Amino acid sequence: MKRFKLYFISRRYFYILLVAILIILNSVVFTSSTNLKDVDLRYLSGLIIICIFCFFLLDFSRYKGTLLRFHKKMTEAHILDTQLLLKESDMVMMKEVIDLIIFNYEKELNVKDQGLEEIEMYLNQWIHEIKIPIAVSTMIADQLSGVQKEELLFELERIRHYTTTALYISKANHYESDLFIEEMDPVKIINEVIRDYKIFFIKKDISIEVANHLSHDKLMTDKKWFMYIVGQILHNSTKYMDPSGHISIELFSRDHQIHIGIKDNGIGISPSDIGRVFEKGFVGSNGRLHSKSTGMGLYLSKKMAELLHIRLSVSSEQYKYTTFTLVFAAIDSEIDLLKQHSNLNISQ
Repeated sequence: MKRFKLYFISRRYFYILLVAILIILNSVVFTSSTNLKDVDLRYLSGLIIICIFCFFLLDFSRYKGTLLRFHKKMTEAHILDTQLLLKESDMVMMKEVIDLIIFNYEKELNVKDQGLEEIEMYLNQWIHEIKIPIAVSTMIADQLSGVQKEELLFELERIRHYTTTALYISKANHYESDLFIEEMDPVKIINEVIRDYKIFFIKKDISIEVANHLSHDKLMTDKKWFMYIVGQILHNSTKYMDPSGHISIELFSRDHQIHIGIKDNGIGISPSDIGRVFEKGFVGSNGRLHSKSTGMGLYLSKKMAELLHIRLSVSSEQYKYTTFTLVFAAIDSEIDLLKQHSNLNISQ
């Protein structure tokens, strides 16, 4: 009864208007015709009332059916108490459903955020603690000689690489607060990355060449993340290259922009995979056949490149070469772009 009352009140203006129109029509017919009898008028009025009542029942039935279907879907989704429809009016029910959905959503988000914070805290602690045994193991490995030393140092370097990747992934929730933008020499930073990954080049006897054609040797970016992006590309190249391969890194200016091209003569990327190499978790046919890839390194590199306004792209011809290209805006333009992010630390 309560729902019926609410329904009728919510539509009272519509029915008042409809009845008024029918009364006016009835009055016009009555005044314009002298041949109508009282029984005819009663019949016409009764017919009008019956039509209004039938329309009312049909509309209310459809309205109630819509609410019942809505209630059923909410109940099946475990969002709504099955007794709520019987206890509350329709409008109150809708408001409570919306409030309940928002409450459950916020509650679920809070639980997940708390869980992620705990995982991140543990992961960061573990990463910093694991650096000590890695360093000690490296010192012990240096005391060895021959193949054993090379193999152990190589595996330790792999551990260091994947540990570093895990550390950067753990920062996924607060990238921007971790950035520090400063002017730097890209050639110097690239050479530093090459030294960090030298064990991978030595293992496969890969030669690497850096050609600097820049008229000026400065750019604005975050050093740590720039090193991470270049390191991921170089590590990715070593995984998909045969022994005695070659990597060339070229730096040049074009259209007031700094271009850094990193090209290897490895197995290349298949045409079906080339458009997906930066997707999260995508390993491609090469990753499945030649190594146990996670598909996270290049995804994270692309994400950070976009945040730093670096255009990161890839081109390749299968079984011939792969080239990753980083494009930086001119230093003044880069400063303007980066300053749009007010929470970035920029050093000039």
